[in-house]
Amino acid sequence: DLEGGIPDSDLNLGIGVHRHVLSHSIIMGFVVEFLMRSGIEILNKTYKNIPTEHHSFWDNSNDYINKHKGVAIGAMWAGISAHLLKDSGAFGHGVKPYTGIPLEMSMEAHQGLFAANGTASAIFAYKDIQK
Repeated sequence: DLEGGIPDSDLNLGIGVHRHVLSHSIIMGFVVEFLMRSGIEILNKTYKNIPTEHHSFWDNSNDYINKHKGVAIGAMWAGISAHLLKDSGAFGHGVKPYTGIPLEMSMEAHQGLFAANGTASAIFAYKDIQK
C-alpha cells in the first residue's frame, strides 16, 4: 500500500510530527544512503584484514554485497519515491501537509513538494540501479 518504511519512521516520535520534512523528503534518503555506503565500506575494510586462511562465507558475502550494493541503494530510493508520490496525492489519495516547515504553504505547494521529492528519489533510484 506504499505505506510504512523509512519515511514513516517519524511515527515513532508521535503522530504530531508525522510527515515531517526531514523524514518525508530526499534528506532522509541521503542519510540512509550514507549509512548504507558507510556500512559497506566498513565491511570491505574488515574483509581486507581477515586472515588469508578463512571460511568461504567471507568471500561469498563480500562479493555479493559489492555486486548488489547499487540495487540495494536504488531499491531504498525507489521505496521512498513511491511513498512520497502516494503522499502527494498523485494516486488519488488524500493529502496531509508536511510538518516542520517554518512557513505557511498552500495544500498545492505541499503536494508539489511531496511530488518533487518523490520524483527526485525516483531519479536517484534509477541512477543507483544502473551502477
